Amino acid sequence: MVILVFLTQGLYMLSELRESYLQQSMSLYFHRGFLNISFRYVALAFAAMMLFVSYRYMYRDFLMTGLKTALELLLHLTILWIASSELVNWLDMAGSNRNYGLGLSILWGVYSLFLIILGIWRRKKHLRIRAIVLFRGTLLKLFFYDLSNLGTISKTIVFVSLGVMLLIISFLYNKYKHIITIEGDEQQ
Repeated sequence: MVILVFLTQGLYMLSELRESYLQQSMSLYFHRGFLNISFRYVALAFAAMMLFVSYRYMYRDFLMTGLKTALELLLHLTILWIASSELVNWLDMAGSNRNYGLGLSILWGVYSLFLIILGIWRRKKHLRIRAIVLFRGTLLKLFFYDLSNLGTISKTIVFVSLGVMLLIISFLYNKYKHIITIEGDEQQ
């Protein structure tokens, strides 16, 4: 519950703190300084500790397998959410005119590739399936939202990088298909 509150309310309040730092709308009434930005990383450090404790808790013997899978999903969803928030934070600090769509799509695509590699390495089918679902959602967002705002060169770069990621995923599935089929046989 604490992680959920941090993801919804905590990250929102931290983004409001960043906005007040950047806009200086209340600088006459409040001190504006580096503490406005550094407080974010103190909160992220506490969130990282909560995630670490949750991760260690996942591998206790008394937990059921379904609960371990749900906790692992929560862990990866939280990491992706925080990484997305951090990307938006850095892009906003750099003054990117609120064009986060393409950056988020690239981050989500790379994270789904990471989840596929982790799922193959740890022999976890649910991670690979969730990575493919995340990658599909990223592709849909990319085609229906991001590409409408891009120029020709940017579209070419996006399609080439997308093709490279798909080739890497295909290569990994073909190279390690013996691990994937052994895992499928063990579950049946």
